Amino acid sequence: MYPCEGYVEPDTIFLVQSSLDHIAARSREFGERFYAIFFETYPELRPLFQNNLAAQTKMIMFMGAKPIFLATRSAWLTREMPSTRR
Repeated sequence: MYPCEGYVEPDTIFLVQSSLDHIAARSREFGERFYAIFFETYPELRPLFQNNLAAQTKMIMFMGAKPIFLATRSAWLTREMPSTRR
């Protein structure tokens, strides 16, 4: 992580990256809470998640971390993903 200093407003990307470290350190608790809220909101989807939710939690942590990681790599995105070019 690289903070951007000297701005009047907080560096949003840095704040999100910092939060992700905190969440990742408590991924089991995050997964339990996430899926409790998810299934409370969408109970009809519970049958789709018959397997161990620990594996699902790992996947959701990866899926959440990837865009945060890429948010600081605009040069890579522009070069590797032509649809992001302006």
